[in-house]
Amino acid sequence: MAFCCIASILLLSIAFFSDSVLQIVFKDKVWLHKANSLEKLSEVTGKYPGVELDVVYDSQRQYFDIHHPPEQRSGLYLQEYFESVSSGPEIKIWIDYKNLNETNVNKSLSRLINLCEASEIDPNRILVEAKDICLLTSFQNAGFNTSYYLPSGLNGLDPSELDIFITNIQTSLKSCSTTYISSEFKDYKLLNGYFPNQKKLFWFTAYGGMNKLKARLLIFKLLRDEKVEILLMRD
Repeated sequence: MAFCCIASILLLSIAFFSDSVLQIVFKDKVWLHKANSLEKLSEVTGKYPGVELDVVYDSQRQYFDIHHPPEQRSGLYLQEYFESVSSGPEIKIWIDYKNLNETNVNKSLSRLINLCEASEIDPNRILVEAKDICLLTSFQNAGFNTSYYLPSGLNGLDPSELDIFITNIQTSLKSCSTTYISSEFKDYKLLNGYFPNQKKLFWFTAYGGMNKLKARLLIFKLLRDEKVEILLMRD
């Protein structure tokens, strides 16, 4: 009997710290982080409901290159990625748009719309994330889901700094619309307190010095929250 109890506790502990278990229990919410290659996309298609990738728009050549600065350009264009997506099982795509700005917003939006039309991908399957919420409004009006990328480490700020950041975020949300706000999982409690009714997205890529037990409890809590729709995780 004692052995069975110990074995059960051991199995529960393994399951508690297993990302694979999270993927099974919360299969609709757990997406893959940084699927920045066709090889990774092919490997995980059918395993996750969605993937996240990083893009940089080249205004001169008018294309999206898939890479995460300061990494070098990959030479893989979003057009190729979309063509691969359209030929396989349906999967959703979270685009972390790294260099969205006032000078490229219109042309890059037009380019993204054209890519979706050419690959017959519904814009509703695409989520565009960027740091400037007001520039995302055009993408949302065009049928894309959007997410306001919040500064990381909000939970580590002193009260006066935090007040400034929260006020700025609140002002931005009142001025411009977005489908979601997105941040690192460590900021879940803070953001849930200030923005309880706002739909949210998070990512978990490392514990980053946080106590592993507390981190896992936090992850389970945020995944059970109906206002949290996606958690990005490593494969």
